[in-house]
Amino acid sequence: MKNRMIITGLCIQLIGCASLKYPGWEQVKFEETVYKKPCKYVTEELCSAPSEGCPEWQKKRAIVYGANTVVRTSNSSHTSMGEYFYCASDLPPFIARPKSIWLVRNKFNPMATKLDFDKTVAKCNYETSKAALNETNINNPATAFQYDTSDDPLFGLANTLSQISARRINEENTKNRIEKFKSDLKSLYNQCLEADGFISTYSSDEKSLVERNKNCPDIGNRIAPCFISEAANKISEATNK
Repeated sequence: MKNRMIITGLCIQLIGCASLKYPGWEQVKFEETVYKKPCKYVTEELCSAPSEGCPEWQKKRAIVYGANTVVRTSNSSHTSMGEYFYCASDLPPFIARPKSIWLVRNKFNPMATKLDFDKTVAKCNYETSKAALNETNINNPATAFQYDTSDDPLFGLANTLSQISARRINEENTKNRIEKFKSDLKSLYNQCLEADGFISTYSSDEKSLVERNKNCPDIGNRIAPCFISEAANKISEATNK
């Protein structure tokens, strides 16, 4: 019994013992799609060639996130993007990821064309890029610490610990500034589109999915803007009469 406990302890501490650390990972399923299956989206994650291989790694990661199904959206020899889902018989059918259907219309001019939208997108991309170039203080170095080195036998240790602390503060400050900067750029981009009347809506219902597939069949499962052109729809309706 004692030997068994020692082996189990070593297994957990040194090897990881997947079945103990990730209970049920072997039962995690891979699916081509979960569209209209009783599932809910959990998260997605990129696998980059771990030692055990992406399929096994993704199964274990699914357990970490409370998922039981993986949909691999891209796969190469070195990387694999996986979406994690929790599927159960009492869940509603899955249509799309939350807010993943991005529809765009023009509130000023319903007859605006795709070309009008593309021109505005190009302009807004330029304005956003220009704002990004003007941001010159993304990195905010932590304040340097000064130490009294006179007769201090612990100076080396104190210096090392303080520098580690300063580096962590710097990394956290930089991360926060970058996240805020990204949020500001996104807001600027949306404001630029709205100034020309282009309004975005984000949803995940079947009606929106049908509308996106009808107007932008090339988008597929990507999260990308689908411009709804009333002019194109009227031409299509007239042609079909």
